[in-house]
Amino acid sequence: MIPINLITRAALIIIAVVSFSSMKADSILDSRVQHSQNTFFCKVDGVSYQPKFVSGIHESLSNVILITGAVGSTNEQVQIQVSHKIAPGTYTDLNNIGAEAFVWMFYSPPFSEDATDDGFAQTGSLTILENNSTTKRIRGTFSFVTKPSINAETVWNISEGSFDLKYE
Repeated sequence: MIPINLITRAALIIIAVVSFSSMKADSILDSRVQHSQNTFFCKVDGVSYQPKFVSGIHESLSNVILITGAVGSTNEQVQIQVSHKIAPGTYTDLNNIGAEAFVWMFYSPPFSEDATDDGFAQTGSLTILENNSTTKRIRGTFSFVTKPSINAETVWNISEGSFDLKYE
């Protein structure tokens, strides 16, 4: 029998994934306060990706931190979702809802209209350098290779990723 806590956690994560995947990056990010000290960088298939919008939010319903780097006008974005209590360390167990330190990452290509265009991390790692719940600052590095997208079976290689931001 699956514990209720696990079912609740899975349902909340699915709700967050669907709601954030179906919303345009502009509408998600324009509603948040932007911090000038926030940074986010990675390479997508070897090409530098420097998003216009960088945000972090502690989503209290599912108790996760959403880290987003988005271009805005093209809906292109890289998003990382972690447990709000994630401790410094390296994490390679991706998309495991039952894991104590849940880590989920995805890439949404330019002009993506729905979640079937997106590439969800299949392999990779996330290293948390700092997660300070008092100052609401999180820093880390990441890389991942996506599962094939449902629409085009495209695989993206996200490398040399780093972020340093405050979350709301």
